[in-house]
Amino acid sequence: MKHLIHILTLLILINMNTSVSVAQCAMCKASVEKSESEAASFNKRATGLNAGILYLMAIPYILAGIIAFYWYKTSNKERDRKNEIQRIIRSKMSQMPGGQNI
Repeated sequence: MKHLIHILTLLILINMNTSVSVAQCAMCKASVEKSESEAASFNKRATGLNAGILYLMAIPYILAGIIAFYWYKTSNKERDRKNEIQRIIRSKMSQMPGGQNI
């Protein structure tokens, strides 16, 4: 669990630095440059486009993280349930006359 927290913290810190990257796909860059009218408008439009790209990029990672979290929680519950069943079976077997300790 501690290892998972360290990995998640590292990923969050890496993602906090994405505002520095202003890369765009070739189609988006061409679209912004083509509709350029003045420098202030160009920078405003380019900044908005970059923010939109980063937003669209983040959604799949967030969804994958949510799915992974629920999968992890579900697998822990299943493992705990199986361990509890095994413990009950072992205790019942040991209480039986002539029962073996498993």
